[in-house]
Amino acid sequence: MSTLRPVSFSDPRYKCLCGLIHVVTATQICLGLYVAASIFSVIFGSKDLLTWLLVPLFVVSLSIYSFVTQRHKYLYPFLIITIVHQFVSLIMAFIVITFAMINFDSLKKIIAHSLGSSSQPSMSLSLALISLTVLICIIVAIFHVWQALIIYRCLEFYEDRCTPLEGSPTSRWRDDDATIADWTTEREYRTGTL
Repeated sequence: MSTLRPVSFSDPRYKCLCGLIHVVTATQICLGLYVAASIFSVIFGSKDLLTWLLVPLFVVSLSIYSFVTQRHKYLYPFLIITIVHQFVSLIMAFIVITFAMINFDSLKKIIAHSLGSSSQPSMSLSLALISLTVLICIIVAIFHVWQALIIYRCLEFYEDRCTPLEGSPTSRWRDDDATIADWTTEREYRTGTL
């Protein structure tokens, strides 16, 4: 007799992409994209910023541990870094728009330097590149909103799956007066050694 709350893997609440993929699988795919982006930034980014590699290592390690143990609390760093990336993308779009409005000539010089050209680019090319940059930032921000929702639903899935039913012996560990013996019983129950 199971005393954990029954949660169906096929429950539509835990599906995404029009019901095609489970949120756990989608979160794992998002984590894979995060790993790929981190590797890309190490290869093509500034070598002075290698200390920032510690953040992805921490996030990825805890997320993998969360998938292995099916415990929701270890996915919170991935959710937090996703929300941070969302805000950074929106702030980047805002900065590009503001800088273009305030100091367009300097921005044209920056574009010329980035393109390796000695002459300044035309007005239409500059506007196209600025628009493309802002559009990419907005698309990335929208993707991160979607990713945060998926990760949150994965958190809910793991939390619902590991929540004991009321009155069950394993619900004792949630009480304030729980003893070490109660916690040990819960741990043994989850690992199947009970």
